[in-house]
Amino acid sequence: MLTLSSHLRLRRLTILTIFVVIVLILYLMTSCWSTIFNLFDHRIGALMIYGNVVVLDMVHIRHSTSRHRSSLLVRPFNYWSKSFSTRELTHEKVESLIKLVNQSTSAATTSSSSNCINGIVWRKHQDESHQTRLERLERICREYDFTGRIFMYRSITSNRRYVNNGNNSYESRFCSTKTCPMLVDRKHSTMVCFVQKVASTSIKQLFVHLIVNDRNESLTEKNETLSVVDWPTPLSNLTAFHFTVNDGLYRMSPVLSRRSKEYSYFKGLFVRHPFVRLVSAFKDKAERTPEQEPFSMPKYWNPIFDEVYGEGRWNHSTRITFQQFIELILLRTDPYQYDEHWAPIWTRCEPCLVHYDFIGKLESSEHDFQSFRTRIDERLHNLTIWENRNQQFGQPTSTVNNDDEQRCRSQMEKFDETARYLAQINADQLIQLYKRYYLDFELFGYTFDELFIVH
Repeated sequence: MLTLSSHLRLRRLTILTIFVVIVLILYLMTSCWSTIFNLFDHRIGALMIYGNVVVLDMVHIRHSTSRHRSSLLVRPFNYWSKSFSTRELTHEKVESLIKLVNQSTSAATTSSSSNCINGIVWRKHQDESHQTRLERLERICREYDFTGRIFMYRSITSNRRYVNNGNNSYESRFCSTKTCPMLVDRKHSTMVCFVQKVASTSIKQLFVHLIVNDRNESLTEKNETLSVVDWPTPLSNLTAFHFTVNDGLYRMSPVLSRRSKEYSYFKGLFVRHPFVRLVSAFKDKAERTPEQEPFSMPKYWNPIFDEVYGEGRWNHSTRITFQQFIELILLRTDPYQYDEHWAPIWTRCEPCLVHYDFIGKLESSEHDFQSFRTRIDERLHNLTIWENRNQQFGQPTSTVNNDDEQRCRSQMEKFDETARYLAQINADQLIQLYKRYYLDFELFGYTFDELFIVH
């Protein structure tokens, strides 16, 4: 005969058993739903409509996409120690290159002429086939096990919202260019990830040109220079152009593009030597007056001035130095938090997730832009786009020059200028800076040494 205490023990054991069974059932149900969601995830594209998802898909987005993306997320900055090019960049090597620059008294004018005749550096980018560029990108992604991985945790979104009112209409919504850098042209089945300081103005102008001409049901067939179009209103300056066009063009995040029906489109990406682009951004954003650059001054430079000189102890003419820019901003900040104008391309365009069909280089822009335009539409073959950022806005001028040596000399002078800026920081800082951009160097076939060839 069971005692009272035995009854209590049996009751507790029964309750515990029931509790364990319930937990086990819940666990199995969760795993089952997770499997179903993962299977459904591969078919998500069928439920996408122009970058936005239908109601059924929103349930999946809320409950499983975040977990799925987290499992794919990887941070390339943490993998620099695996980089052969980073390990090869020794302190002694960098110091010797900096010494060469500091000992050089002339600009690149004389040296670049000889290098251009011999085809050093410049020819490497000019003669490189598009297939070679694509194969290199795939190989590097594979070697680091980055293929299909997400580098930046960003929303699956676009700057268009689907309105289910029976008319299949869409309305604009805010999506930053950092989150949504993929420009989309449905008419020509084309997508491009635009990168600041890599002819982003020209790329946007091309997309505007396509839209405006499509309204007129014609495309440029004659040799014509593309000017700044009045779309949708006259644009008096570059800032107005970017604000207007960023809202007017259809944009989406790279992660969304990977899952959307537009993923079958022709996908392009234009790149530039990482450090040449960095110096170009610094000159543009830091060496201009506060009136010319009202955004960067209060956000980036004024806090540095307060730190270096004391709060309020600097004046209107104070400018941040390149060394301060590197030491107090770039080396202190996670690359994911960089401003878009100097953020590594790997933080922006998801190069190991999105399978790009075309990689153009600014160093070979005279034929890369033409190839890209022709791929979109053969009637754009002779179209010339204003590409010089430093010219007066609204005064389009072709930068295409048939003189190979002149184009080469111009590129070598850019490399020389970049080397001279880099020589303002010490070897340790330069190595740390390289680690933040190493993947851009390797993915797109650039080297640290080529900047110093004219010396």
